[in-house]
Amino acid sequence: MNLSFLQEDKPFRRTTLKAHVTDVLRKAIIEGKLKPGQQLRQDKIAEALGVSSIPVREAFSALSEERHVIYRTNRGAFVSDIDAEKVREIYEIRFFLESGALSLSLPKLRQTDYEEAERLMHLEAKETDANKKVCLDLAFHRALCRPCGRPYLLQLIEKIHDHVARYVNLTIYLMNFKRHPEYNHSELFKSCKRKKIEEATAILKQHFKISTDMICSKFEPSAEGEYK
Repeated sequence: MNLSFLQEDKPFRRTTLKAHVTDVLRKAIIEGKLKPGQQLRQDKIAEALGVSSIPVREAFSALSEERHVIYRTNRGAFVSDIDAEKVREIYEIRFFLESGALSLSLPKLRQTDYEEAERLMHLEAKETDANKKVCLDLAFHRALCRPCGRPYLLQLIEKIHDHVARYVNLTIYLMNFKRHPEYNHSELFKSCKRKKIEEATAILKQHFKISTDMICSKFEPSAEGEYK
């Protein structure tokens, strides 16, 4: 397994070995240099980066929490598979659930709900830690859906958010922590404040389409079976 590309990020950008190794591996996964389904050999990665096995093991654990890495019994760590069709299906389900909740929620949204959603939106925009950014992103969406008054629907949204968290993380890195012009929480927030249900759901649909297209264009296998 040739891991020489990992050395391209050799200079330390943060204060701990764990953070540096995590950054390097995450970047390699997102850029497709470490392929979905590829086994991650702790000793080989440690050797390539010139570190001990401890920060590599800690990095695997951190990336497992982000769902970029999975552990298989008696086999070790692997890059999580990304199935383009599964990505599309998950975002379709997410849209059906959240657009339905939003349609029920908009007539009931109060000033305190708007204030909470706006607070989360601004925190997410300023956040530079990817994991925290994902949590704030999803919390913003839940804040707008919560007043719908359908507990079971909200439980389903929570469950789909568990599945979608990795993909939100991916889009954050693919967009280099910047917002796509049409992937804009502020426009969704403004539509909700105006209580424009059709407009808000259209923005939500476009929001999810951008994420889906971005991930699928990066990770959908080519005709030769290779990832782009």
